[in-house]
Amino acid sequence: MNYLASAKPKYVLFHYPKPVILDDRVDWSKWRFADRKEYVYESNFSVNEFLEHSEYLFQWLSLKSDEHNFIPVLEFDALNKYIYQTDLLEELLNKYRKIKLCLDTGRLYLQEKVDPFFSSRQLIKKYAKV
Repeated sequence: MNYLASAKPKYVLFHYPKPVILDDRVDWSKWRFADRKEYVYESNFSVNEFLEHSEYLFQWLSLKSDEHNFIPVLEFDALNKYIYQTDLLEELLNKYRKIKLCLDTGRLYLQEKVDPFFSSRQLIKKYAKV
């Protein structure tokens, strides 16, 4: 955060969620992660944990954005049903209006090719309006 204060960026991009929460039903062997610490499986990370950690992150990002005058922007990595089958993230984005969302269409396309349960079109329709 000290570097942020000195650089004075307009926005800062954060990958979300981190660690990535992976759907156990999907073969993720073609998805690239730097190491095993970057992801957990859905079966080991409940929707309640996701909500609790996300709420904390959104509070923290909002506080830091005020302190350092930047816009926090979240960019998805791989996604699971906590994001595309619930309204939890939409509710957080509506509650914490300073936080924005970046839809990386390349990643969304890739996930659609790897994950038979995921639809990039539905996700874009859901989040492009927020």
